[in-house]
Amino acid sequence: MKKIYFVLVMVLLLFTTGCRRTRLTEDGLELVPVTGEVIDYWHGLSLYVDPDSVTPTGAQLSTINDGPNRFSRGVALYIHQLIDGRWYHIPELIEFDWAMPELFVEPNSVEETQVGWERRHGELAPGTYRIIREFSNGMSNATLYAIFEITE
Repeated sequence: MKKIYFVLVMVLLLFTTGCRRTRLTEDGLELVPVTGEVIDYWHGLSLYVDPDSVTPTGAQLSTINDGPNRFSRGVALYIHQLIDGRWYHIPELIEFDWAMPELFVEPNSVEETQVGWERRHGELAPGTYRIIREFSNGMSNATLYAIFEITE
């Protein structure tokens, strides 16, 4: 009787652990689905990635403020990958501690930054990605994105 009980428990464990809907990278890192709202335009503010600047290790990111308002932002950037119609967080290769000074985006301005992600995420494989940055206008916050492609 103990053998049958043991076998039933083992079969149950096998089926329940095998049914996890987790996606893994080629390196075995877990891909976590993105939750929460991410938008592409907010009160005159948007992000843009120059397609000619994109490489597997970085790109030029423009923060465009077409409006009369000043926005604050942190330094942190995040990258998501589109896989089978769903966005996933790109796993971090190292624990990254962002220094969080408050930076500002002035009204009617364009801020261009060369962004590198190789140290944090490694070289990105060909695919569709979006870069994420958080902003505040003092009363509310928004998370904006810009989509880019890696073709190499």
